[in-house]
Amino acid sequence: MAEAASQGTDSGSSDLRDLLRTIRRRRWLLAAVVGSCLALGVLWILQIPKEYAAQALLGTSESQRDRGALGMLAPLVADIPTGGASLDTHKALLTRKTLVDEALRAVGLELSASELKSFIDEKLTVSREADVSVLSVEVRDPDPGRAADIANKLVELHLQEREDFSRARAREAVTYIEEQMETVRMDLLDIGDEVLAYKTESGITDLQAEVEGLVDLSAAIQTELNVARGERMAAAESGSALRGELSNVDEVYLASSVIARNPVVTQLEAKLVELEASYQAAATTFGPQHTRTEQLREEIETTRAELRDATKTIVAEEVEASNPVYHELYLRLAEAEASQVAQGAKERALASVLEDLQSRLATTPIHANRLGELEREELLASEIYVGLFRSYHEAKLNEIMGSVDLKVIDWAQPPEAAAPRGRGMRLAISLMVGILLAALAMGIAEALDTRVHAAEALPRILPLPVLAHVPWARTPDADVEKLSEHHRTALRRLRTALLTRAETGLAHYALLPASKGAGCSTLVARLVRSSAHGGISTLAIDASADEPTLHDLLGVEMTPGFWNVMAGQVAPEEATRAVGGGIDVMPAGDDPVDPEGLLLKGAHSGHLAGLGRDRELVLMDLPPLDAGMEAGLVAAHYKVVLVVRLGHTRRDEVARAAQYLVDEGYDPWGWVVIEPR
Repeated sequence: MAEAASQGTDSGSSDLRDLLRTIRRRRWLLAAVVGSCLALGVLWILQIPKEYAAQALLGTSESQRDRGALGMLAPLVADIPTGGASLDTHKALLTRKTLVDEALRAVGLELSASELKSFIDEKLTVSREADVSVLSVEVRDPDPGRAADIANKLVELHLQEREDFSRARAREAVTYIEEQMETVRMDLLDIGDEVLAYKTESGITDLQAEVEGLVDLSAAIQTELNVARGERMAAAESGSALRGELSNVDEVYLASSVIARNPVVTQLEAKLVELEASYQAAATTFGPQHTRTEQLREEIETTRAELRDATKTIVAEEVEASNPVYHELYLRLAEAEASQVAQGAKERALASVLEDLQSRLATTPIHANRLGELEREELLASEIYVGLFRSYHEAKLNEIMGSVDLKVIDWAQPPEAAAPRGRGMRLAISLMVGILLAALAMGIAEALDTRVHAAEALPRILPLPVLAHVPWARTPDADVEKLSEHHRTALRRLRTALLTRAETGLAHYALLPASKGAGCSTLVARLVRSSAHGGISTLAIDASADEPTLHDLLGVEMTPGFWNVMAGQVAPEEATRAVGGGIDVMPAGDDPVDPEGLLLKGAHSGHLAGLGRDRELVLMDLPPLDAGMEAGLVAAHYKVVLVVRLGHTRRDEVARAAQYLVDEGYDPWGWVVIEPR
């Protein structure tokens, strides 16, 4: 991921560098196109006629901003147009063709349909600020007075039209509101009749008092029902106990004495009956929780306890007779069962009455809801009627006054100065068009230009390292002292690269220009001078057959030279000239008739391979491949370095040279790039 990101960054940087180099290289084209467009823009500005802008201002009327009662009834009167409208609506109305044409005719201008449309689009501007309730009507015209007259007339006609419109709409509103008021009044009467009929039908006079009475009565009956239920349960328990006692007592028995009833028991039973009657009366009158009722209940319990402890019979004589105990128990059982039946009947009656009361209470919310509904409808109808009544008077007032929601803040005045002609905008447009056209022209020029402009393109043609970037110098001067420091540094780096890449101590290099005029001879001459300053013994050989220049650059005689040595006419030492500082030069010599043949002969005789064996660095200046096949013959004995001049050498020339060396089986060592300065 990091490597991919690094590659993406390098690619982006390379593209940016290429773009900057292209802009720098085509800067004159860029300047020419942009300058031409700016000049045309200036002419465009000068041809625009002078115009004056008159402006009238309209603002929102305060009386119409708050529409009063009619605004409250917007849902009811939504279909009734009034004199009010939004500022955006006024913008659209002020730019209508009919209104603008009428205003122009009023000031003495008659325009055709196309001229009228052009006037509205170009001369008339109706605008408003985002958060300000102010509308601006601006008219442009060569005559300042006429511009103000048109703007004022347009505003005047629009306000008059809106006033007439407001009166007409107000008349419609009055008619509509009168109809609605009559409808609402009839609705109010109908709702009142419905409320009265419902109360009569339901038997309701005062719903709250009736509910309170039903609740109190239900509570009292519920209390009596609880008492009856308790008495019934007590009688049932007593009957069950008496049945148990009857099962243990004989109905008759034999005795020597007469068994008589104990008068104390009789008195206690009579007292118990009286107490129970008093208790029932007190419970009904005062309630079960009353103090008197509680006192009677305690006396009943005490009497019952005394009755249980008292001796009920006494022995009179021993005879066979009915058992009075059994008879008494039987009577008491009958009383208990009678009491149970009576209390059960009472309980059922009270439960029925309570159920009826609860049913009546259950229907009470229905009545309350319906009456509340009717009251709400009556209240709403009343409010609507009041609102309609107010709206009626407001609409009548609008009908009389014809109020409009706009007012004139400032009438247009004849301007003293001409309106801006948009110089800045037109210059900006001209500049943008110029930049776009310049970019297009540069793109076309780059597409038609086949020259190599960037060193990064060379490794894509042939994957070799770029040994050095040497600046181009316009004057072919070999004196390195006259060169810039940057130029001298580039020569030192190239010399170091050649020496460090040498194998077996032999630094024999043939510098092959990819095209004619690449500056290879000048590079060799300056590299020789740079080596002299570095104390390196160097031999420079001029192997050009057609146009040798190395002897002129280094100031030596042309003959005898390299081609004389290859022909066997002179020894290598005789063809070598010393230029000082351990630097020797072998010029081209006499013009050869058959350069390829001489190179073959020199290769077979060993003269070619033996040149400069006692030197640290040997540099051979070769002609381009188009001039002959010498480079191919030399490459067998020397390391070939391809020289490319950016902005001069074509891509097809570089590709052809690289393809030739690869096809012939030679292994070039690298690129030397001559950069334009």
